[in-house]
Amino acid sequence: MTTLRRIALVLACLPISAAAIVMRHDVAPSEYESSFEQWPATAYFHFNDRFGSATGTLIAPMWVLTAGHVSAHLEHGNRVTINGKVHRVDNAITHPNYRAERPGHDIGLVKLQSASEVSPARLYEGDGEVGKIITFVGAGRPGNGKTGAKGASGTIRQARNRVEEIMFDTLVFVFDAPPDALPLEGISGPGDSGGPAYLELDGAIFTIGISAFQDIGDNDTEGVYGVREHYTRISAYLDWIKQVTGT
Repeated sequence: MTTLRRIALVLACLPISAAAIVMRHDVAPSEYESSFEQWPATAYFHFNDRFGSATGTLIAPMWVLTAGHVSAHLEHGNRVTINGKVHRVDNAITHPNYRAERPGHDIGLVKLQSASEVSPARLYEGDGEVGKIITFVGAGRPGNGKTGAKGASGTIRQARNRVEEIMFDTLVFVFDAPPDALPLEGISGPGDSGGPAYLELDGAIFTIGISAFQDIGDNDTEGVYGVREHYTRISAYLDWIKQVTGT
């Protein structure tokens, strides 16, 4: 039976893990290492004062885009780290059609109490996502395609993947094993909820998707080779985003 799992469970009764990038087993983890400075628009939410419990993307000086199953659990005053600077949540708005018990409409917006000085990521407004090579960004719980997400770490990492298809309102990625994998092939892991799929286009950084859930099929482990990961397709929600943010 196919099993769908949220990339992170941000319920108070469950342990919360830091964002994770799961890598190829045959490439040194150091090859995946990145930094705040390389992807400054990536935001890390703190639940119960733990770092990187969920992730988002700065899309305007006062606004962070994330998953609905993240925004639904954020509260006024929660901390948000953007490029090493701590901000506070003013208000979290979840898409009105989001329902925790089923996939779909998994998108939310978070207003900050103070504006960030970081250059926001741009929203991808096209419809040509399929075939694009994107970058996932996360920090902690490294793992590889054979073992899944294991251990704990605060290291920021990046990985590449390709948009395989569009399914309803999501972009679908597959974690390919060598020799079919990209040189820095990877997938998001537990704790990466709400994180971005970045696209570099004509010298600009766009965000095209939001980490939503992982289809692990008959596997018992998230992040192993063959899993299919779904990211909420940003281009499907442009009107709602612009209406809420006033941009």
